[in-house]
Amino acid sequence: MRILLVLSITLNLCFLAVIGWKLSERSDPSRASPHIESIFGEEGGNDEHNFTAGVQREGVSDEQAKVGWIGYDADNASLGAYIQQLQEAGFPASVIRGIVSSIVNRRYEEKIAAIQYPDDVPFWVRRDRAMEAERSLQMMDFRMEINNEIRDLLADLPRERSAAEIRQLLWRYGTANTEEIAALNAMHNQMRRFQLQLAADRVEPDEAMEMYREFRREQLALHEQVLSEESYREYVLRRSGAANTVQSQLSQLSQPEAIDREIYEALVDAEYEWNRRFQYASQENPSASLVGQLERVEMRRQQREILGDDHFLEFLTRGADSDLPEVTYPAADHQLSSTQILNAWETVRETKLEMLLVAYDPSLSREQRAQELDLLQEAAASTLSRIGGADYFQSLVESPRSFWLGSIRSVGLRRSEEYLRSLETP
Repeated sequence: MRILLVLSITLNLCFLAVIGWKLSERSDPSRASPHIESIFGEEGGNDEHNFTAGVQREGVSDEQAKVGWIGYDADNASLGAYIQQLQEAGFPASVIRGIVSSIVNRRYEEKIAAIQYPDDVPFWVRRDRAMEAERSLQMMDFRMEINNEIRDLLADLPRERSAAEIRQLLWRYGTANTEEIAALNAMHNQMRRFQLQLAADRVEPDEAMEMYREFRREQLALHEQVLSEESYREYVLRRSGAANTVQSQLSQLSQPEAIDREIYEALVDAEYEWNRRFQYASQENPSASLVGQLERVEMRRQQREILGDDHFLEFLTRGADSDLPEVTYPAADHQLSSTQILNAWETVRETKLEMLLVAYDPSLSREQRAQELDLLQEAAASTLSRIGGADYFQSLVESPRSFWLGSIRSVGLRRSEEYLRSLETP
């Protein structure tokens, strides 16, 4: 106990000694660190914004050390002079851009906060979709004003990209071509603005989707015009919707490193071609959508051939395909191979889509529709029994996920009646 008391007293005395030394240093200028003269203030570092005072960093020249911090309140005329001083002192263009961008953005932080967090919007309705869209549009416009101001201030500054910036651009875009990247980002901003405007105008979802599809088709056509052939190829592989879909699924594989570039490109190409033909196609009726989904099954067959059955089954599983659980859960009890499971999946997927095509076909009479559905029932039972055996097909029929496979006629007729009634409703 006595030892602890002695130790405590010793530590307190050391602490008081340090405080006393610091106070004496502050009162004796000769012991303080040398201040750096600021071109916008007197020597001595009294300016609250003079953050460089007393700091002599390794690798900084004497000329650079003479340039102090201008502060956040400088107007554009002062900023222009400050930029010139920084250039003359030999600061890299990337450093000057960062400083000026920070100052200008800080200047408008209150207005940005007012847009993002308005006082006249109650917190309980802040997630209203239209209101959020309006605020986002205001922010896009205001950000453009800020960026234009920064661009004008730095107009005479050489545009030199650092090795790190070039690496980042090549990683994201596959090119460091400034004009192409600017055009690409401008188109992405236009698409984002179009989506936000639809939400702000409270356009009905179906109408908004159709309008966006049309706009998206136009934008995709422009991509090929503004990018070189090589850059467009890299865009497809890195930033397109198809690339995002494939990358998301590959990232969840147990061994994603097993996928080389050639395989990746083939996967993206199959996905991209389907997107081009169907994802943004007009959906005037359910049949058009179903035809696109049937073509997607064919696209999946291409990807299956590219990856092989084992990898493709994992690819589908990680991608959370909606129809896969219908065949995988019963398959676990029947020891089906990857090939059998995928064959069953293709059959179930196609049967479901074809059933809906028959159900939504207004040209068929009830008798003709029933006959077509019976043929589908017979074909599905035969194919699935051949793939996994009669017991497997029976387990599918008894499963709550895939019971409809045993009653395709009744399910199809019921869906048809619902659809035909919806057409009669104004």
